[in-house]
Amino acid sequence: IFVTATQPVIFSKTPIIELTDITKEKTKYYFEKLERIIINQSILKFSNYQPQDLEKELLPLFNHDIAENIDKSFLFIFNTIAQAQFVYDTFFRLYSLDAEIIYLSGSILPKRRKQLIQLIKRNIKYKKRQIIVSTQVVEAGVDIDLDIVYRDFAPLDSIKGISKN
Repeated sequence: IFVTATQPVIFSKTPIIELTDITKEKTKYYFEKLERIIINQSILKFSNYQPQDLEKELLPLFNHDIAENIDKSFLFIFNTIAQAQFVYDTFFRLYSLDAEIIYLSGSILPKRRKQLIQLIKRNIKYKKRQIIVSTQVVEAGVDIDLDIVYRDFAPLDSIKGISKN
């Protein structure tokens, strides 16, 4: 039995028997019940942004979104520690009274990182608003589910499964 989105041609002479609903009506129903990831590509124009773009263009966009979604938690994933630290410092100054601001990266000791991930999960459980600024460290087996995720330009396989929205 193979479970895949794209059936590989391994057994060319053997017919493939679909075990799901052939009409796809039930399949569509099941997928509509799940909370799916929505990828907003409107800021792809910043895929090659420079450090000054982060401060002049992206931070105002982030701040607007945070202000507009006061009941949502955010995750910002950057490719470099320097970018993540800059954004964390900015958010900490602006939002530390309104939300839990958490920084995660490979520069944090693994034991402390584990504690922070537990804190994030506890905040999710109790629906406490949080703004997490991280590097790709959250992509390697860290199971957190936040409302809105901004991900620095990356391959699609790095993006899947990070968040439901």
